[in-house]
Amino acid sequence: MPEVCHKDPAGCQMISYDYNGFLVPPFPNVQEHLDKLPDLPVRDDDVFLLGYMKSGCHWMWEIAGMLVNGSAEYNPEQKCVAMMELMDQEKLDQLPSPRVLNNHMLFHHLPREILNKKSKMILMTRNPRDVAVSAYHHLFQFKFMYQYDGDWNGFFELFLDGKVNYGSWFEYTQQWEKDIKDHPELPILIVKYEDLKKVLLETGRIGSQFLKRKDSKWNVTNLTSSLRCLVQRTKYHFNVSMTFS
Repeated sequence: MPEVCHKDPAGCQMISYDYNGFLVPPFPNVQEHLDKLPDLPVRDDDVFLLGYMKSGCHWMWEIAGMLVNGSAEYNPEQKCVAMMELMDQEKLDQLPSPRVLNNHMLFHHLPREILNKKSKMILMTRNPRDVAVSAYHHLFQFKFMYQYDGDWNGFFELFLDGKVNYGSWFEYTQQWEKDIKDHPELPILIVKYEDLKKVLLETGRIGSQFLKRKDSKWNVTNLTSSLRCLVQRTKYHFNVSMTFS
């Protein structure tokens, strides 16, 4: 897979890989993972968590995991264990059901069986201004990988030009809008990051209904309480814009 180095106006460069015209992070063996992704076996109870980078997928992964498991207990694992472009198929196969699988790719990159099984999908969206700020901080968390040492102004120019991992936010969003319209038969729940912050309880109820949690003993309020604790705990250790991806 070709390595791509895009330079900002100051000459600082960011490393990505070009996967058939789509920019992806320089993860180990990422081409092998993406090549195998269309043939990934899909389970009947799989949930796919999708969206552009830094759009709240980490937070929603915690929520969805609690909902599908009917438990307000924290998942001791990190979201990366279920990130399809990062992990190999063998490791994904080892995850217990029900799985909440995360992916920042486009619809045509996903497992083909999603179409037949009509798997549930959650698509995260977020204000692009906040995405850009969070992505900029994320780069410095993983500077060893991206090797970018530019300032905010330089990064923002790259972001606007779509010369960052996962490409242009605008083109990415437009493509997902088209794919959703082209596949009205697929169950896709669109969740705004801003709604998670403002109306966590209501978002939990909507997610519970979408994932068909029928257990009357399952109290979404318990979920909300746990997630608020999670947010406070995360804020204590990290900057919020650096944490939720």
